[in-house]
Amino acid sequence: MHNILLCFHNSLERIQQEHIERAKDFESQGNLKTSIIELKNAVQKNPDSAQARLLLGQIYLKTGQGAEAEKELQRAKSLGVGDDSIKPLLAEAILRQGEFQRLFGEISLTGSESAANKSKILRMFGDAKLGLRQLDEGCTFYADSLNIDASNLAAYWGLANCSYAKGKADEARNHIQAALKIDPNNADTWLLLGDLELAAHRALSLWRAGFAS
Repeated sequence: MHNILLCFHNSLERIQQEHIERAKDFESQGNLKTSIIELKNAVQKNPDSAQARLLLGQIYLKTGQGAEAEKELQRAKSLGVGDDSIKPLLAEAILRQGEFQRLFGEISLTGSESAANKSKILRMFGDAKLGLRQLDEGCTFYADSLNIDASNLAAYWGLANCSYAKGKADEARNHIQAALKIDPNNADTWLLLGDLELAAHRALSLWRAGFAS
């Protein structure tokens, strides 16, 4: 009987791992919907799989499903995923739900975080402050983020938004160009630059229209 139960357990473990591996393959192909299905199947086979819960939470973040991500990440945390790994992911899940004030109540820096994760969290604090319309505080968080990790692209995006909000379009461009030097192929950086140029063009057109009248 013991051998039968052991074989059954090993079989479930193997099937669960197959689901996880297929989910990773689908994720790498950009097929996030099918990746989620595979991970849900893995969780069904083993509800206590920290690996499956963590991956499912990360995929939910990629699809913008903040509440679903938070649920899975909290479960992964309860199953033993380390605080340093889970904290920036939970911060992003809360941020994606637009619960800016809750972010500061539930996520804090203890000094035990890796430099990269501390930089990520500070950047998200900046995003939350902008969401709360506290521009100066948000800009300070972005600068602090870059002081820790100068390769944090999202912090450059934040500073670009800060500069543009203050009417400093050229300074905003400089922040975007700094991000492009780090990763010339990042689509989000190019989209931000496009948005900036479009906004600047519209502003110029309005100014010319007003001057002409």
